[in-house]
Amino acid sequence: MYEYSEQLLNEKIEIARELVKKKAIKSGIAAALPVPLLDLGTDVKYMTEIEDEINEVFGVTKEEIENNADSIKTRIMIMFSSGVGDVVSKFSTKAILKVISKKNNKPSLAVSKIVTHSVNGAVSYFLMKKLGDNHIDFVVQQLKK
Repeated sequence: MYEYSEQLLNEKIEIARELVKKKAIKSGIAAALPVPLLDLGTDVKYMTEIEDEINEVFGVTKEEIENNADSIKTRIMIMFSSGVGDVVSKFSTKAILKVISKKNNKPSLAVSKIVTHSVNGAVSYFLMKKLGDNHIDFVVQQLKK
């Protein structure tokens, strides 16, 4: 494995976190769009890209840091995040629409769809960011061994 100074390692962590943030934003936007299965496909694509780009930032290969349990866990988390996103979205949307309906008699279908898609996007963003940050932490942990 590679030896990095603490300062260089922190710089690489910062670069990797910025990459994760950009991909998470794209994932959130894809989840907010009302296209069936776009969210799951995008999550899988971006998570694979994120892992490869993070490895590149730290100058490691999958073989050097790959832990099959971690890789499988990541794939399961992607699938889980899409399902969780839907559940959280449904409950959050109902709560938000109740608040809106107290102000107006009945929110329109357009408002409910906007709220639903916005919540889907936010959930997807935070879950993708969490998965990316977890991979950064995993790589850093492997480098420090």
